Amino acid sequence: MFETHLVPAELLRSIGELYPMGELKDPEVLATVKLEMPGPPQKYHVSRDLSEESKVEDAERYEPGGFHPVEIGDRFGGGRFRVAHKLGYGGFATVWLCRDEQKGRWCALKIMAADSSSEEGGDLKVMERFREKGIDWQEAAAHHVALPEEHFWIEGPNGRHLGLVTSLLGPPLSYWLGDDMCERSFEAMPDFCRQMTEGLRFLHDNGVCHGDFRPGNMLLKIRNIDCMSEEVICDLLDGPDNVYFRHLCEETLPHAPEHLVKRAWWGDAMKRGIVLDEIAIVDFGEAFLEGHPPKLSGIPRVYASPEVIFKQRHSAASDVWALGASIMEVYGGSMFAEPLFRATTLLEDYLGPLPLKYRGEFEKQRREHLTDLRGHEDMCERNLLKQGLGEYVDKKKTEPSQWVLSEAQCTDPSHPVTYSSISQLQDSNKKALLKAGYDHPFALRLSSLNFGTFTGQNPRHNENFHWYLTRDEVLALTDLAVKIFRYDADERPTPVQILEHPSLKLEGKVTLSVS
Repeated sequence: MFETHLVPAELLRSIGELYPMGELKDPEVLATVKLEMPGPPQKYHVSRDLSEESKVEDAERYEPGGFHPVEIGDRFGGGRFRVAHKLGYGGFATVWLCRDEQKGRWCALKIMAADSSSEEGGDLKVMERFREKGIDWQEAAAHHVALPEEHFWIEGPNGRHLGLVTSLLGPPLSYWLGDDMCERSFEAMPDFCRQMTEGLRFLHDNGVCHGDFRPGNMLLKIRNIDCMSEEVICDLLDGPDNVYFRHLCEETLPHAPEHLVKRAWWGDAMKRGIVLDEIAIVDFGEAFLEGHPPKLSGIPRVYASPEVIFKQRHSAASDVWALGASIMEVYGGSMFAEPLFRATTLLEDYLGPLPLKYRGEFEKQRREHLTDLRGHEDMCERNLLKQGLGEYVDKKKTEPSQWVLSEAQCTDPSHPVTYSSISQLQDSNKKALLKAGYDHPFALRLSSLNFGTFTGQNPRHNENFHWYLTRDEVLALTDLAVKIFRYDADERPTPVQILEHPSLKLEGKVTLSVS
């Protein structure tokens, strides 16, 4: 079964890494190219424009083993929790704003996909660990950790689903970092870094490893809004609104809701001061008890430590690496890119040659990656030739002999795997470092970070409304990065030690200068 897609020219340009087509002679012609891409037939049709692209979940997950169908007004927990709005979703769950009719308050109900619901899941293990230690959700909240307060099970057409009830929280920290329409201030940034470090310390002190530590799993706290009516809250959160949603075949009817609801928008709540500059760490689906790591990790590669990427034993130190990546993201950008080869190149730029213990798995993943690229190239070539566009076919293809590491790369610990020689690695940033007056690639990266519009009492932005770290701040964060980002997990500091670092112990407000 194949689906036909119209691919605009700008999209074809953007896949250069996957399919290097060289110079595009006629973008107008390429704008009408059709690519036949293998895939299962769609079960649902969702009509949405680009502005709605991230506002509704993947409808194809409404199937046996997938999401539970929910409609506004549905009740759960024996009728106690009434659904009023959708707060969010991910690949494994949907999250709903509910009125707890028993306690007369607003709360969040996370409904796990059936294939992610288990008595042995991370959320339940963490709840049990803290219960054993006599720590309730209020005490955890004081340490920036939002534990589920209670749970129950939901039987539905797609299976048995775990429902987790938590206090109502606001948008994720990643929303604060990435949305230029947010009301933001730089003063909050060092506070966020301290809070996430304190939260991780609390988890580790109690023998819990988060496993998926990142800004997307840190929610901003809000003021108490229990006294607000459903009408006022829904107006505040812009909705709930539906997108056009249609079942393409009758057999899907029991498995999906009649409507897909757009997730809540927190912009007005932030402007009105309802959303606070305090975080709560959430989502323990990947969590594990210290000393009992799972075989696989679901953390995105941009936050994953080398031992996680290369499938070796991960631990609390893997959380520390993710904490470092999250701190750097708060200050303006990611340290490590997503694709395997580019991410490993950055690792070697920052930390030196990849240790031998990781190279076998690196080579395996690289070969699998290049095999997938070759398959993608062949598919694109067939489609272009079929449509008389042979001039856009890239004639230079990666040879299989280039897909494996050399003997030196496999056996010499001083030889990098993403460069032809150690001298090439050492020279990769030398000119830029000398020009900038820094002595470490981390500093070069941090000095180039810039930010979108921020609000504040002091008009400290330039004519483009961009802000930049001062040299002292770059040096302080570089020192922290050098300490955290280590190949050897045993060499990384603990959250307690990180809290003592000068970059997290600033007594005054963060100072940034105009470039």
